[in-house]
Amino acid sequence: MADNPKRHEANVKFAKLQRGQTAQRTTADYEIEAAALRAKTERLKALQLARQVVHPDGIIVVCELPNRLIPYDGHTSQLPFFAQLPDELAIDYYRFSQREDFVSAMDAACERGRADARESLARWGRGMSFHEFELVFGDLRRYVVASNYDELLMPVRAVSGEELILAHLLEQYRADLAPVWSRYWQDVILSAAPLTTVPQFIRPLSLDLAIGDGIVCLGSGVVEMSTGAVVRLSLPVPSQRILLGVITDSENVTVEIVTPGGAASAKVPTWRSLAEARYTTIAMATPSSDLEIRLDAPGFVVFAGYAT
Repeated sequence: MADNPKRHEANVKFAKLQRGQTAQRTTADYEIEAAALRAKTERLKALQLARQVVHPDGIIVVCELPNRLIPYDGHTSQLPFFAQLPDELAIDYYRFSQREDFVSAMDAACERGRADARESLARWGRGMSFHEFELVFGDLRRYVVASNYDELLMPVRAVSGEELILAHLLEQYRADLAPVWSRYWQDVILSAAPLTTVPQFIRPLSLDLAIGDGIVCLGSGVVEMSTGAVVRLSLPVPSQRILLGVITDSENVTVEIVTPGGAASAKVPTWRSLAEARYTTIAMATPSSDLEIRLDAPGFVVFAGYAT
């Protein structure tokens, strides 16, 4: 619920931090629990506070932050495009939501007045995008340490078609941004101080236009591969590291990538259920933009990403 004891406690802590009572610098990584919970109502203040209290050699970790740029608001209203609405319009429009607990809470807040309605809407969650981070940090290329198109996070962050569309749009209009800003759940690690070198990130590649032998493109970024099938992909830029997600009935599966410069392979991890996507990273000897993907068992390729 929107007004739970943990959230109230976090808000109290956040208020103390704002007053400077406990805002002491630390050399350790700083977990801003209060700011993370309060960010829905005071987004910029939360980020500014994080920069103030984290030591220059520390990091700021943001987890499960809804992205307002994704069309469907699965976090709060469960309506399309609701997250993009200005607050005042969202307060008038919330009644179209089919989420009963959200509508009931907003009804009660609206009865108390417009100010309470704004507060209730904010506490339910309005999401953020790269814009707030850019206002606080400036050039995000100098601060983003890690993105969540990552082999370790992918099993709990399956990629949707909406995210791939947004990733494509950001590549067109804001190619300087890290790929994390195209995810619905924005999980990102930022450096408190500017980085001296820009890290490599995995960027998603749409599989809808994949070509090859013995394959069927099923839509929504899924390619079915029969025995001996080959998927051919062309990357926007040469890459030396490829992240693949596959689903197969075989427990022990090897993925092979062939490029003009040679071949490389990797075992698919076995710790997940065979019905779920399993992810593996293949490192190649030399960068290439032309790839052939092979599995040694029939299955489905559900994700492809390349390091830049």
